[in-house]
Amino acid sequence: MPARAEGGLDTDTLSLRGLASGTTIDLSDPNDTRLRAVEAIDTGIGNAGLRLRLSSAAVEAISDSDTLRVTAGSGETIEFVEAGWTLTGSATFQRGAATVIDDGA
Repeated sequence: MPARAEGGLDTDTLSLRGLASGTTIDLSDPNDTRLRAVEAIDTGIGNAGLRLRLSSAAVEAISDSDTLRVTAGSGETIEFVEAGWTLTGSATFQRGAATVIDDGA
């Protein structure tokens, strides 16, 4: 992940293309300020084994709208580090104010 990525006023996407298979991106710490004002993450195609770790507090800190849209390919995993996430749609997960939409589902 870059040293710091901050989006602007519109919808901003962080692209994680080209990462090695088996890479884990841990975005679960809400106090980690390297990523802010980003509403979408695109893991790219062909990152088999990529694991994206999220927490509800981190989603709220990363996205100005408390919603994070993740485009993940087959073989990639979104891992929630705490219990209590609820599947509220075919690919929408919620915990408190935080929402994660899995566009790769």
